[in-house]
Amino acid sequence: MRGATWWLRADLLGISVMRLLIALLLPWFLFFTIGRVFAGIICLILQCTLIGWVPAAIWAVYALSQYNMDKRFEEMDGS
Repeated sequence: MRGATWWLRADLLGISVMRLLIALLLPWFLFFTIGRVFAGIICLILQCTLIGWVPAAIWAVYALSQYNMDKRFEEMDGS
């Protein structure tokens, strides 16, 4: 039987579910986890308004997909 947190480690089209949840709930924090601190600060300023939350979340999900794509390319180059 799987552990209680199996869904946190699961991949959804190559994107970890935990990072996807962070991108939707705390978009600014996601940028810090992928090493884009300046983008995280800009995203936090955008997210301070309720209207800016949706664009910030969309931007974070897009940045996460680009981060994962870059990781895949690095793995292919390293092989």
